[in-house]
Amino acid sequence: MTYDGNNGYSLNVTISPPLNSDLTTIRAIRVDDAIYGGSTGRNNENGVVQGVLWKMSLKKGEEGRILWNKTFTPPSSAGGLTISMGQVDPEDGAFFFECAQTRERWAYSMETMQQLWKSQPESQWNFYGMSEDIYEGKLITWGYGGELLAYNITTGKIVWNYTSLPVGLESWYGNTPISGALFCDDKIYIFSTEHSPSMPYRRDALIRCIDANTGKQLWNVTHWAINLAISDGYLVALNYYDNSVYCYGKGPSATTVTADPKVSVLGTKVLVEGTVTDQSPGGRQDSSGKLIVPLKGTPAIADEYMTPWMEYLFAQRPKPTDAKGVEVTIYVLDPNNNYYEVGKTTSDITGRFACDFTPEVPGKYQIIAKFDGSKSYGPSMATTYITVDETPPQSPSPTPATESLADTYFVPAVASILVAIIIVGAVTALLLLRKRP
Repeated sequence: MTYDGNNGYSLNVTISPPLNSDLTTIRAIRVDDAIYGGSTGRNNENGVVQGVLWKMSLKKGEEGRILWNKTFTPPSSAGGLTISMGQVDPEDGAFFFECAQTRERWAYSMETMQQLWKSQPESQWNFYGMSEDIYEGKLITWGYGGELLAYNITTGKIVWNYTSLPVGLESWYGNTPISGALFCDDKIYIFSTEHSPSMPYRRDALIRCIDANTGKQLWNVTHWAINLAISDGYLVALNYYDNSVYCYGKGPSATTVTADPKVSVLGTKVLVEGTVTDQSPGGRQDSSGKLIVPLKGTPAIADEYMTPWMEYLFAQRPKPTDAKGVEVTIYVLDPNNNYYEVGKTTSDITGRFACDFTPEVPGKYQIIAKFDGSKSYGPSMATTYITVDETPPQSPSPTPATESLADTYFVPAVASILVAIIIVGAVTALLLLRKRP
């Protein structure tokens, strides 16, 4: 069932059997199933006061009925320690305690009310803040120590550990304190925090996206957040760096395409060119709210370069020189109505792409440039048309002229006689010269 949050949720029933007033702190609610509540109790030099955990039905027809009411002995708080009850996790059958002074955590079984495990002390900076939540069989914890830990709820073993390392000498905490974990689609979103930040703000504040199964960082971006909110696939947060509200998520794209030459001859290559651009409606604003760097029309950039690209546009960081665009596939619908791929290419940092191919048959072609989308952009496509003519017939080679009988026999013969006469004349003249006294 889906509830309208505008109307809230209310329940007015008689609890049976009744609970004492000190046992009515609500710890967890499962709509249309049950409410879990109880008290921490006490375990110190002054004696033991049993803690209590109870379950009350919310099922239709039995709302308010106490299903069970159990007691337990809480962890020792001797020596002035403060023990607090944390998460109650019905799905995994466990509930938890924490101590700020020792930075330790305890897990108890909801079935037996006995301790399941006790953690090692977390970072000393967690004295100033220890937070936790449950996700897919893991207790996820974080705090001022700058560590995001995932405990196996059953064994207490640390499944993974993510550390928000400092940037240069910006943080005097060692690691950068983190806060505000949100869970969505097997991802954890956290942000850098501090109780009372001074001006100018530290430059190591980031929003981070962490894989909830492995603890691997998927992306981060420069942003001093006060809190995070997720709705309809978008992450929204105020940024203290410029007092603007940012919305992170997948934006629309646009693809254009042209082909040259528009009319060509079979066997000639055709060059396909175009662009893929971001079409998001927002952008960077100045202090008066004027849009000075619109996102619409900026190049679509590959996911792996998105952080430096966004920081260039919004955080006054240097423009990345090695960024790449997105992959574009070129298809054709040829004159015989065959549809097939003729090439792939990647747009550059300006958003432009190019690819050439050689048409296989004459006729009219539809050329389609298609961007399938990415983690950062939705898909888009564009088309254009060309015409390919038949190869023109080659001009015949000139036919050599036919020689006549005179050219073949008489002319060479005359030329030979003339040569012979010249030779005889030259010999005669030579002999006459020799006979002279």
